[in-house]
Amino acid sequence: MMHDVLVAGAGPAGAVAATLLARRGLRVVLADGVDPARHKIGEHLAAAAVNLLHRLRIDFRPDRHVRVGGVLSSWGSDQLIAIDSINDPQGPGLLLDRTAFDAALRANAIAAGAEFRSANVVRVSRGAGWNALLRDGSAVSARWLVDATGRRALLAKHLGIARRRDARVAAVYRVGANDGPRLDRTMIEATPHGWWYAAHLPDGRSIAGFHLAIDDAPGFAKQPDAWSHALNETIHIRTRFPPARFATRLAPIEAGGACLARFSGEGWLACGDAALSFDPVSGQGMLAAIHHGALASDCIAEALDGETAALDEYSGRLDHLRKVYSRRHREVYLRERRWRSMPFWSSCIRPLEQIA
Repeated sequence: MMHDVLVAGAGPAGAVAATLLARRGLRVVLADGVDPARHKIGEHLAAAAVNLLHRLRIDFRPDRHVRVGGVLSSWGSDQLIAIDSINDPQGPGLLLDRTAFDAALRANAIAAGAEFRSANVVRVSRGAGWNALLRDGSAVSARWLVDATGRRALLAKHLGIARRRDARVAAVYRVGANDGPRLDRTMIEATPHGWWYAAHLPDGRSIAGFHLAIDDAPGFAKQPDAWSHALNETIHIRTRFPPARFATRLAPIEAGGACLARFSGEGWLACGDAALSFDPVSGQGMLAAIHHGALASDCIAEALDGETAALDEYSGRLDHLRKVYSRRHREVYLRERRWRSMPFWSSCIRPLEQIA
């Protein structure tokens, strides 16, 4: 059977794209070998993303998540500054139960009529349409292919599309217990060798992550005491999130921005982190993924209707988003003036177009 669209990857971008395409009456397969036991980083949903999901009529079970009162930030000085969500015209954001959130987005796609396959796409080839082999040995044929496989951009890589990294940033996270009072805000604190993020998750646990140069991350993660020592050197976060609470170590993850050399081609496109990745300091990764999923659905529907300019318009929109992000990324890192000569900070303030 020839399907209309195969969406590889059921994260926010892929699930939203599959939902909206299926609502149009298209035959959609959503394929992802979901591992519910794996902790997925990315628990902050900005208010703009909350409102976008509401406008798209996607039920993400808001009752399963916790409102964020704002951000406590020490960036540019030792002073801790409170940024209250009450002053945000978009309203409060949410701290997510990420497993429940992703499951709810997949459920929307299935309810809309998409067929869910619990297996990753491992190989694609081009014939009359796209022929894809899934890890469970099954096959899918489709007229259109969507790469929503996250930062790995697996299908774009298979198609020979280059991926360009920005400043080489990684994050080393840990999850732990919380035996103190719950904080309804996220915390950010800059240090000489990188910056920290911490929050209390909806399930009562704590999460904290150190963002540092990607070349330093593997050795840093292997040293049992390095992470705790670095957290203990913070001024503010250590008082709310003592190092002793964190027992579960997570593998280092890539956390810098990146983009594909091409976002689309004949019969395919990439969306979400597969197309454009964002440094977490932007706070826009989840919003961008949801927005990309919606743009991807519009593009494919228009292309199937014979709109020959649809792919160019889609790629043009992502190019614009990339330029806006590049400018804001540098502006944010330039606000931290204390350690500009340190390797991490000097790499982050270079204009992204100068980074190979």
